[in-house]
This record gives sequence, structure tokens and C-alpha cells, in this order.
Amino acid sequence: MSAVVRRLLFALGVLAAVNLVALAIFLGWLFATERMDGERFGELRALVFTPIPEARARREHLEAEEQRVASMEIERVRLATPPRTAGERAAEIDRALDQAQIRQRMVLEEARLLGRSLDERATLLRDEEAAFERQVAARRAQLDTDEASRRDQQFRRTVALLEGASPRQAKEWIVEAARGGRIDDAVRYLEQMSRFNANRILREMKSAEEAALAADLLHALQGRGGHAHSNAPHR
Repeated sequence: MSAVVRRLLFALGVLAAVNLVALAIFLGWLFATERMDGERFGELRALVFTPIPEARARREHLEAEEQRVASMEIERVRLATPPRTAGERAAEIDRALDQAQIRQRMVLEEARLLGRSLDERATLLRDEEAAFERQVAARRAQLDTDEASRRDQQFRRTVALLEGASPRQAKEWIVEAARGGRIDDAVRYLEQMSRFNANRILREMKSAEEAALAADLLHALQGRGGHAHSNAPHR
């Protein structure tokens, strides 16, 4: 054997040894990191060392065996189940119809309950609206009462001020109210005053315009059943 052949064989031996060491390290790493165990190693070895035709034949044999077992199980169940008579089939149909009717009644009952719930909610809403309207009406009535009371108090204070003021100043207020379109207020002021104070104010109306106003006020007072003022100025 020549030196060249010996060196080639040595190199091949070294390369094979290195590959074996690398393979051993790789397998050790797989086992150490739990990526490989005995079962997986056996499956890998069977996959590598089993020819493809043999593996295909084995798989087909297993599938055929599984199908055979499944067919036998189906046949066993079929044989164990006695054939149904016409009466049994009719009874089964009746049971199915009864279940369908029960489901239908349940649906109708749910719909009825839902409708009643909606009606109750509508009634409750109407009651709440009516209660709210009553509260609003009561509030408005209270506001009207308060406003009337306030106006009455304001009216009484105005009458007191007119009676406490000088006749000329009180006359000016009465005349201003009448000129402003509040003739009814002027009549009411005079009506609520004492006869003495009302006569003093009317006697202060000396001009032709004021005398005409005084006559109108006296006429209104007589129509309301107020004071019968005898000392009022005449036109």
C-alpha cells in the first residue's frame, strides 16, 4: 500500500471520528435539553432504518385494520339494536311532535311575558309622567299663590306708602299710574285707602285733565262699591 493511500485512509478515519464525536455531542445536547428521549430516539431510528415502501405498506395495513375494527363495531351495534316496529316509529314521531309543541308553548309564553313586561313598563312610564305633571301643576299653583301673595304684599305696601305720603305726591303717583294704562291699579289703591286719604288725593287733582281723571276714578269706585267720596272735584 502506497503512502498516498495510507494518508487518505488516515484522513477518512479522522473525519469519521470527528463526525461521530459531533453526532454524540449533538445527541447529548438533545437529551440534555429534553428534546430527545428514548421513545423519540426509537421513532427516529425506525424512521431512518425503515425503507419507504415498507413504511407505506405498514401504514396501509394499520389503516385497513382500523377500518375493519370500526366496521365490526358498527355491525355489532346494529345487531344489538332490535328493529323498530311501525308503532315504535309512530311513538317516536309523537314524542318529537310533543317536544316541538312544548318548545312552541315556551316561545309563546316567553313572548307573552315579554309583552306583559312591556305593558307594565308602559303603564309605569305613564304613571311617572302623570305624577310629574301633577308635581309641575302643584309647583305652578304654588308659584301662582306665592306670586299672588307677593303682589298682595306689594300692593299693601304701595297703599301704605300712598297713605303716608303727602296728598300732592300721592296724587302724582295715582295720575302717573292712570297715564301708564294702570287705571285699575289706581282705582284699587284709592279703594283700599281710608276715605279721608282718598278724598285728600282727589282734591289735589285741580287741572282739567286731572279733574276728568278724578271723575273717572270716582265712577269706577262707585261701580266697584268703593268709597262714596262727596268732596271730590267736579269737571
